[in-house]
Amino acid sequence: MEQEVNNIANKAKKRKGNDFIKFKFWENKGNIIK
Repeated sequence: MEQEVNNIANKAKKRKGNDFIKFKFWENKGNIIK
């Protein structure tokens, strides 16, 4: 699980800051739903 999160984070780092913030927002929403 932790490695999966790291892989997602590494992909997100390649995106622009705004996209990263949106990504983290939706990732957090997903965690709340789970």
